[in-house]
Amino acid sequence: MKKVLIALAALALCSAAIASSGPLLTNAWATGLRFVSSQKGQGHGPTSSTTGFTSATTGINSSGWLYVTFKDNVGSAYAGETYQYAFTSAGAATWVCEVGGHGKGKNQDSAQQTTYFPNGSYTSGATGTASKRGVISGSAVIAPPDPPASTLCSGTWELGAVSYKLPSSSLVNTSLLYNADKVMTGTCTIGTACSDTFIGGVTAPTVQ
Repeated sequence: MKKVLIALAALALCSAAIASSGPLLTNAWATGLRFVSSQKGQGHGPTSSTTGFTSATTGINSSGWLYVTFKDNVGSAYAGETYQYAFTSAGAATWVCEVGGHGKGKNQDSAQQTTYFPNGSYTSGATGTASKRGVISGSAVIAPPDPPASTLCSGTWELGAVSYKLPSSSLVNTSLLYNADKVMTGTCTIGTACSDTFIGGVTAPTVQ
């Protein structure tokens, strides 16, 4: 009889211990889930076909800068989180030496030189915060390659023409590691060159 009573007492103690540890185990599991879901840059993020870049349009503004405007859907679960983007392009600029003022090639010196980005391309960064619906609207710009040294022109170097060429991964969400190569549209599309002329008679340079 004593053995039975001891066994029942032990069982009661074991049940009480399990009951008291239950909430602790549940809280630890829930905390783990919250921690995992808030990680960025570790493969967590858009998983359905409706997430990712939904639009990305490029063009050249009146100053010869290449720009991109985009929308990225990371999902409502990531509302309020901040993401980093990288916009990359190769570029070539023709610079014209102007002496005695500006204006459609007037008083141009004979000097013209083409410059390129160091290392073949340039990357511009952008940051965006997800809305309540998990959508990020952002933009980034890339300025033309720098002009030649001022000592090579007796006047002022003016931008004559510029061309850009986007590589296949020109716009990347660097926090979640995916790119917009399938949705880029507009003046400069993925894998093709785009150019604009700012001074008459100057041929847009070829991008290396």
